Amino acid sequence: MSQKNANTLAAQSFIKPKPPKVVVNPLTDAELEQLDAALDQLLASLAADASESRLPLSLDAVDGLFAALALSPKSTAIGEWMPMVIGDAQFSSKEQTQSVRNLLIRHYNSVVHSLRKADIEDFQPLVSYNDENYPVVAAWCAGFVLGFERQEEGWGSRMDDGAWAEMHVLYALKDSDEQGELFLAEDADEGEHELFERRAELVELMRGEVSELLEEPADNLALIHFAVNGLQATLLSEKATVKTSTKPVNRVH
Repeated sequence: MSQKNANTLAAQSFIKPKPPKVVVNPLTDAELEQLDAALDQLLASLAADASESRLPLSLDAVDGLFAALALSPKSTAIGEWMPMVIGDAQFSSKEQTQSVRNLLIRHYNSVVHSLRKADIEDFQPLVSYNDENYPVVAAWCAGFVLGFERQEEGWGSRMDDGAWAEMHVLYALKDSDEQGELFLAEDADEGEHELFERRAELVELMRGEVSELLEEPADNLALIHFAVNGLQATLLSEKATVKTSTKPVNRVH
């Protein structure tokens, strides 16, 4: 073997193989309905007295969870988020378990691609609608908050005041009813009342800003899209400002 060939082989031995390319194969409407029904069935399978069990998430909440994990500076393995979705419930067969698992992985990859690789304007949160065709966003935001709290330490080192404001808006929308109104538990203490009022102010501030952009009244789904857009710009930017303050502020960037 010539010295040139030997050097070439030596150089090639230090070249790291490229990671396998993730194939994005978004779920069809029929597959989303299938996944939605499977998750509902999973919840129904839990015993009525299983009050201490971790409940499986609804499809709305799963979509919110995946959005938060997609924006997180730190990646989350399938083995970490799958128990968050399934909870303590179990499917009736290995075949059903594998089928739902495959659907969940495909949807996760699709959300990650939407928020990290594609145009953010193409991202559409999966939410339910009430009888008046108004978006019901509480479950989606609850899933997003779950994913945020899972990686909160990593987020905190990157988020600026505007991003914290947007995160508090998502917290506020988590506690909204089917008509989109924010509510607070009757047994809330003084500190919770104060935080609720500050978050409600942020919601109204953002609603006004989004309404101006849309030139029409903004519903809660538009607020989610606006908040996620801002969080994406902050968390995934190479020039993200490093701040550690967790106090909500009365402005949106």
